[in-house]
Parts: sequence; C-alpha cells; structure tokens
Amino acid sequence: MNKPLAPQMLMFIKFIKMLKLVVPVALLSLFAVSETIAQTSIGGSFIGRGADDSLAPADSAGVIPQTQWNNIFDDGNTFKGTSDTLKDSAGNFTAVRIIYDCNDSWNSDGPTVTANDKLMKGIIKANPDPDLTPINNSERMLFTITNLTASVSYNVIVYTEANGANALMDLTLGATTYYIGEQNTFGGTYILAGSTTPGSYDLANYAEFDGVTSTASGTITFTGTKHIVNPQVNDGIGVAGIQIIRTSGGFPPNTALCSITSSPASIHSSRSRPPSR
Repeated sequence: MNKPLAPQMLMFIKFIKMLKLVVPVALLSLFAVSETIAQTSIGGSFIGRGADDSLAPADSAGVIPQTQWNNIFDDGNTFKGTSDTLKDSAGNFTAVRIIYDCNDSWNSDGPTVTANDKLMKGIIKANPDPDLTPINNSERMLFTITNLTASVSYNVIVYTEANGANALMDLTLGATTYYIGEQNTFGGTYILAGSTTPGSYDLANYAEFDGVTSTASGTITFTGTKHIVNPQVNDGIGVAGIQIIRTSGGFPPNTALCSITSSPASIHSSRSRPPSR
C-alpha cells in the first residue's frame, strides 16, 4: 500500500505544474517584445497650408504609433519637391527621402488637439484642372520613397484625408488599388481601407500595403488619383502622411557630408578710441 504524499511534496508538484504553464507564456511574451523592438519605421507628415499642425519629436502618432515624425513642407507654389533626409522612429538620421509630385496643398477640416489630429490635419493634394477633363496629371499625386535598401520588404502606410466631404481616391501601389471615400474630419479613430473593387468606395483614412519589395535602385512608388464625377462635389483628394516600416533591421544611414553654402556674416566690431589727454 502506497503512503500518501507529504504536504510539502504536494506543494512542490503543484509548483512544477505551474512552471510548465508560465514558462511558455513568458517565452511567447519575450518573442513579442523582441519583434516590437526589431521594428523600425519612418514617418513623414505633410504640413500643407493654412494650419499649425507640425509634430514635435516626442509626439507619438500613427496607427502604428511612433515618435520622430518628419514634418514635410511643400513650397506652396508648384507642390512638387523632395523632402529632406528623414529620421527614423529612434531618431537616427537616414538617407531616405520622399519625392512628391502633386499640384495643391491645404488642410483638412478636423482639430489639432492631439498628435494624431495634427498628423491628419495638413495634406498634399491633387486638384483636377479643369474639374471634369483634367490635364497635365492634375488629378493624380505621385510619391516615390527613395534611398531605401534595395530589394528588401517593407510595409507602407498611407494616411488619407481631404478638405470637404465626399472625395473619392484610387490609391495604387504595385498591383493593388484601394478605393477610398476620404474623410474630411479626423474623428480620433483610424479606419483601414478595404475595398479593392473598382467603383466601390468605402470610408477610410489609411491604407496599408504589406510586404512591398523595394526596387533594385531602392525605391517604392505609389499614386493617388481623384475619381472624376459630374458634377464634382469636392475640389480634390489629399494625403496627410506616409509611414514606412521595416520589421527587421534598419534604414540606410545618412552619409552625406556637411558643406558651407554661404559665407559667414561679418563679426568685425568697432571700438571707439579713448579720448586724448
């Protein structure tokens, strides 16, 4: 006949069983934290015109939250240009830039209270001219993310917003097009684009393209095109920001050399002589 186990032995067995449950969960949590740490992103926020919506380095914004957003100011005239080299979410200076080819900018109709409000406030735009028969690609925006590591997979998030209601956008990257009915006021919630059916426009304020491979020259290109309707009910479409995410590794560093572009201002000073005795 077996003797009953002592209370101390029973407690020890329960402890071992508990460890078998806790340790795998702890390991899974550790792997999740490691994945989060490994993820690096770059965010570019278009400032547009007519609003004070710049993001401070410590402001955390985006559907995948990050700090160190780069404020991108257009020239207010041609609305075509290239951003400065961009910092990543850890504050590292990278070689990455965003080239944009648009024809207008403004600001959406929402508030500027939170960091997410500010991200979604300023917009770069396509404003068709003429409204119903646009020429010179005035109905489309073209964006090129450049100086990326060649032939590497990235996730790209495009934040969309407009001034005025009922703007319709065809947002295309590679073989994927999302058909987006744009918000004109950010309400504090990010809404993912889901419609890939031509002519079916669902309300959304961001689209996510996952597993996008950069070209051999280190670029990713996408377009936003205004869906033309008669009569036009909105003067254009807008993009508020772009987020580029690399789930493993970082971005190419900025190795550009500093240079002096103008002569320093004169530092000579005049001094009166003491009076003669």
